Amino acid sequence: MGPKKKGKGKKGDSKKKGDKEKVEPTEWDDLTLEELQNAVSSLEANLATSQRDRGRAQAEHDAVQSYRAITQNQIKEIELQIDALDRRIEQVQEDNAVELRVYAHKVKHINYDHDRKLLEVESLREENLAKERSL
Repeated sequence: MGPKKKGKGKKGDSKKKGDKEKVEPTEWDDLTLEELQNAVSSLEANLATSQRDRGRAQAEHDAVQSYRAITQNQIKEIELQIDALDRRIEQVQEDNAVELRVYAHKVKHINYDHDRKLLEVESLREENLAKERSL
């Protein structure tokens, strides 16, 4: 890289050395030294008060932000717990449905066995009645 080029200065707003800017009068121009010292003391007191108030406001702001962050974390944790409970409820419902199907199948099987044995007993009774009549 080559050497840096020096700037040519500002364009446009160049002022001649002989020209003086007009300064508008301020409220402080007509005050005496004592009045200026009193004004400085008053302004310094206002500055100290403003800085103290700003510090308090900043501390309050920080406390609110901290509380907000803590609350948001708690909300996220509770939402995760709710999601876990919802999944657990769904699992329990599915397990319950499976158990109901199993018990319904067992009831059908027991009814089938009962009906079959009832028919066997009925046929045995008929056979025994027929034997008794034949005797």
